[in-house]
Amino acid sequence: MKIFMVTDMEGVAGVVSFADQSFPDGRYYDAGKKLVTGEVNAAVDGLLDAGVEEVLVWDGHGAGGIDFDTLHPAALLLHGRPSPPWSRLQEVIGRYDAFVIVGQHAMAGVLTSNQNHTQNSHTVDAYRLNGTPIGEIGQLALFMGGLGLPLLFLSGEQDAC
Repeated sequence: MKIFMVTDMEGVAGVVSFADQSFPDGRYYDAGKKLVTGEVNAAVDGLLDAGVEEVLVWDGHGAGGIDFDTLHPAALLLHGRPSPPWSRLQEVIGRYDAFVIVGQHAMAGVLTSNQNHTQNSHTVDAYRLNGTPIGEIGQLALFMGGLGLPLLFLSGEQDAC
């Protein structure tokens, strides 16, 4: 089995501040990247122990939420900006059997979430699908489901899970 892993930073244990940890100019951004990479590595270990043959990690934080120096040596990495269009991404993602999400945050508007947002916290208030608010988790599940990839695992902050 081959797994496509989507990561984000704001739902990782110990990442508690947009300004200090989640933004590239934050004073603790490098420390936040190490926390993300630690959770990703633990998930990769678990997947490999369960018999998964390949794990492709998509750095969903975009600007570099993964610490390259400490990323699991067996993990493949998809990262950078700008992200390819979804039509190109699906060519890559479609080669995998299932997907997992590591380090996810709640969607915009969840008041008890520490770093809730949907895509860009500066410009997007909410996305709605048929009148119902939908965050990044729902968007990913819909897109991946359309490619035939079930969501097997989600980790992140309490309000995301």
